[in-house]
Formats: sequence, structure tokens, C-alpha cells
Amino acid sequence: MKRMVFGLMLVMLAGSVNATPIDLQIGCRPQGMGGAYVAIADDANAGYWNPAGLIEIGSKQLGFMYLKPMDVDGVAVSYSSLSLPFSSDWAIGISYLDERARLEEGRGAKCQENKMSESTFILSGAHRFTKVLSAGISVKRFGLDVSMDSGSGFGYDMGLLYNYPIKEGNGLNNLCVGLALKNFSANFDDESFPATVRLGVAGKLYNEKLIVAVDVNTKKGVNEKKDYSIQHHVGCEVEVMQGIRLRLGEDRGNLTFGMGIAMRNWQIDYSFNKLTDYDLDHSHRASVLMRF
Repeated sequence: MKRMVFGLMLVMLAGSVNATPIDLQIGCRPQGMGGAYVAIADDANAGYWNPAGLIEIGSKQLGFMYLKPMDVDGVAVSYSSLSLPFSSDWAIGISYLDERARLEEGRGAKCQENKMSESTFILSGAHRFTKVLSAGISVKRFGLDVSMDSGSGFGYDMGLLYNYPIKEGNGLNNLCVGLALKNFSANFDDESFPATVRLGVAGKLYNEKLIVAVDVNTKKGVNEKKDYSIQHHVGCEVEVMQGIRLRLGEDRGNLTFGMGIAMRNWQIDYSFNKLTDYDLDHSHRASVLMRF
């Protein structure tokens, strides 16, 4: 029962409020790289991580991810995304994050089932201002539906992406710097969300066969603490064979691993992480991406 209650609270709050002890890093590729993704954001996950990254995608993409956090029964998270570039300088993205939980209390005839669902609809746009600098913004609508109550609200994210090409023969092709401000001017039923800042640096080496990245982000204190702390994320991705990539990361002290397989216009990804600070199972997730 304690595991169910914890999972219920975790999933309902982690995606939008960003004030809980654990964040669910959305997307298989970002999770596999330890959540070090704000300076990469070059696929359909960009609308969630850094809307400026929509410019780097270069093709239409449709993606879907499914996550069952920590193997908690009755709890599931799904993320759907669509990216649409209009030119080399303009792109938009549409994303939908759905988090659901079910809690059963009592036994037999006295058993009562409580359901909770939280949805986040994200509309993103990006523009390339120079050859190396892009900016983006996301408008988010939150919706919460529980057995006893419901509500809704809006929030906004802003992002910048600096992608500098390196031509020297040292193996480094691109140096990327990403900055995202999440949940500025966000509210949910007259309750404001704490804004968080995320800064990342990534290097793309050897024709992007190797990518290394580091992120840091602010985090509002929990358990009645009002201060902000700094969290870190480190990850890498390496192409071991044509179309096959392995990922490894460290997400605030937690080990993450993932892999991706690309076949023509399709890409299938898998990742898992282990929360060492909690007596809970691994989190497994899978996603599929189609380019068209």
C-alpha cells in the first residue's frame, strides 16, 4: 500500500509541478543519457526539454513513449509528440503527456477504487535567428481529474540553443549549449508553480558517432524547505554499429542505461533507471519514433 501511495503521488506531480523529490525524465533517449539533454534536444522530445531544439530536427517526426514507473501497479505514463519543420528557420511541435494512477483501498465488498489522471498539452514553436542560435517557446495546458475534484491551468517554457560547428581536425564536430526556463508564469487552479532553470553543454564528436553531455538545473526545496538546490546530470551516446546506439548516464546519483535501433524511417528506443535512494524497482520505458 505504501508503494502504491508513493507512486500515485509521484506520477501526478512530477511531470508538471517540478517540486517533488523525483523527476520522471520524459523520453527514452533523454533518460538513457541521465537527463543530460537540454543542449541536444534534436528529436521529437524537444518540445518537452527545450523547444529551441525543434529547429535541429530537420524532418517531420511522430513519437510515442510508454513508462510504468518503478513497476508500481496501476500507474502509467505516456508521451506523444509531433514535430513539423516548415523551413530551416521555423518549426513547431505538439506534445501530449498523460499520467494515470489507480489506488485501491479496503478489501472485498468494502474495496474502493480511486483514480487520478493528469494531462499536459504542449504547443511549441522555434525560430533560428542566426546560423548558430535558435530560440523557442512552449505553451502548456495542465489538466487534473481525480475522484473528488478536477482543475486546469497554463504554463510557459522558453529555450535557447547555441550550436557552434567546429572545423578543426580534433574529432569535435559541434559544441552545443542549451538553456531552458520551465514553468515561468505557470499556475494551476490559482496555485503557482516554481520556475526552474536548466543549463546544458554537449559535444558531438566523430560525425555524431559519439555525444557527451552535462546538464545542471535548479530545484526548489521540498519537505517545507524554501531554498533552491542544484542538480546534475551526465550522459553519453555512442554508435556501436550502423543504426545501433548505446547510452549511459548518471542522473543525480542514479545509474541510467539505454539503447536505440534505427531502421529506415523508424527508431525504437529502450531505457531504464534505478533510484538508489528509494526501495523501489527499476523503471523501464520504451518508445517508437517515425520520420516522414
